[in-house]
Amino acid sequence: MKHAIVSLTLGHGNDKVLIKDIQLWNEEDPAQINDESLKPTHWTGICLSYVSLQKLPLWIYSRDETLPWRCYTGSSKTWSYFNVKLKRLNRAMVAELHIPKSSSPLLGLFYIDSDSIRCRLLSTKWKTKIDKLIAAANTMKKPQSLAHKKTQFNDTLSKLILTGLRLRDIPNTSPGFSTLYKMTFQAAEFAHRDDVKKYNYQMPFELIQQTVETLLKLFTKT
Repeated sequence: MKHAIVSLTLGHGNDKVLIKDIQLWNEEDPAQINDESLKPTHWTGICLSYVSLQKLPLWIYSRDETLPWRCYTGSSKTWSYFNVKLKRLNRAMVAELHIPKSSSPLLGLFYIDSDSIRCRLLSTKWKTKIDKLIAAANTMKKPQSLAHKKTQFNDTLSKLILTGLRLRDIPNTSPGFSTLYKMTFQAAEFAHRDDVKKYNYQMPFELIQQTVETLLKLFTKT
């Protein structure tokens, strides 16, 4: 049965073109044709963009419609448009559809399937849900991310101190090694107390290395 009749506006300004009589048909019980409540409604729409069907994500297809509508038209102008713009160029069209008594417009996809023009509704609600989940996950990870950066800074500082002591022939078994290590570590942390805020614990490696070398020269007199 005929579900709706759509008129689409293409282009902008002086290049604006109107194509009419795009009939959306679905396969229902023929007995429903005489039901007045099921008479086709008149929709209007605006062409938003041309897209490749192969590049559309799966979540874009609406679950509200089980099958796409088959499109017919009695207008030669409309038929020529779809034949040239979609079939020959092997692409689809996304349109904003305005439906009577609907609080907001819908997105419709017009495309060619086995030489027939089809139309189905698109949905962005799944993308919206996914975006919200990602945003929530990122918010939860922020404290952990900062802690992770601090751990990386501490690891880098520790390795630089151990390397500096090893180059000075001070093994970890030597007397005073632990005190020298802790003193250098704490002094480096204090020296970079403003830098950790400025760089969010992601300071240049050379800057930390220079600080460690300066402190070890001071503490070991080498």
